[in-house]
Amino acid sequence: MAMIKRMVMACACTVALTVASTTAMAQSTWNGSVSGTTVDSTTYGYWTNAGNWSGATFSNQPSFLPVVDGQGYPVMMNDEFWISSSVGNAKMGSLTLSSGTIQHFDGSTAGIYKVGRIGASGSGTFTQTGGVFYYNKGELRIGENVGADASSNGLYTISGGTFSTVGAVTGTTGGNVVLNRNQASANFQQAELRISGNAAVTLGQPVTVSQALRFGGGNGAANSAILSIIGSQASVSVWGLEMANAATSTPRNGLIQFSFDQNGPSLINLTGTIVGSAGVAANLTQGYMDIDYTGTQLTLGQTFNLMTASTGTIAMNNSLFGLLTSDTADWQLQLTNGATTLQAVYVPEPSAAMLLSLGAGAGVFVIGKLNRARNAWASRSQA
Repeated sequence: MAMIKRMVMACACTVALTVASTTAMAQSTWNGSVSGTTVDSTTYGYWTNAGNWSGATFSNQPSFLPVVDGQGYPVMMNDEFWISSSVGNAKMGSLTLSSGTIQHFDGSTAGIYKVGRIGASGSGTFTQTGGVFYYNKGELRIGENVGADASSNGLYTISGGTFSTVGAVTGTTGGNVVLNRNQASANFQQAELRISGNAAVTLGQPVTVSQALRFGGGNGAANSAILSIIGSQASVSVWGLEMANAATSTPRNGLIQFSFDQNGPSLINLTGTIVGSAGVAANLTQGYMDIDYTGTQLTLGQTFNLMTASTGTIAMNNSLFGLLTSDTADWQLQLTNGATTLQAVYVPEPSAAMLLSLGAGAGVFVIGKLNRARNAWASRSQA
């Protein structure tokens, strides 16, 4: 069976939400002493108010711990969300959220949204183990080269708490996520959204683009866009997902990686459709899928649901989208329920040891039987 091959990216993990960098950045703690605004009966403190920090000012790249007397403190993020080791461009070097609430509302005028970046022109990591992060305006880019800037390596890893692009503030609009935007082949660039544990991720209906989640190029190696879903306990909802070419010079393919045991994977729930796509909830035109199974022995033909669409259908190009080569000996993909459910089917090829133990005649029979089974599943996946 396939072993776990998950790409391990740079991670600056701490016990609370902090800001750090590979370069020297001052650090401070949020004290929430200055109230900023009350919205929907919740009082927020502004991120950019220096009076809410102890030990340093916001302009000196402070650490962020939104907890006062053990209670999570609501923070209005009224600034550009840019995490990178590049001090010249970044607002912070890394970020770890364990409690409290960040309501991103970037301070721009109505209808204008500042772009958020994790790992742009340098490495950046956002680690969330709890709390709530609302990114309800504009586009959040994980991994991005800005012009001729340095190589990028972005990771947003969430193992607990809530991440939502549909803000909690009444009247806010829907954001979206892009993995590995503006890929520059001359520079190393990688982006990963890694979902595990009991995290709750909701990528709701976006306002300014057609889909809630888009992928850049890659296949899991360098210069890749990766969505990793680990375990069976996470909640994942995506309004519309696209792995397709927008233009010949800007490939969007990337990799979706599921790592799970006999309890199955956390399901990607597709809750809407891509604007202008004639009812398509997930457009799997070009890209790869990786199945990392770590559980007990499976039986022939056992299936696991990977995606399901409550509105619309899943479109999959069987020529340009499929499993990594390392998975094809054990797994096949198929669409069922009127192309609203994508499944992984366990259909292993016989091993050399099995054939030797059975003998030549029995081995031929086993090969024929398994090949017929694999062909049957392949035919179903084409339906």
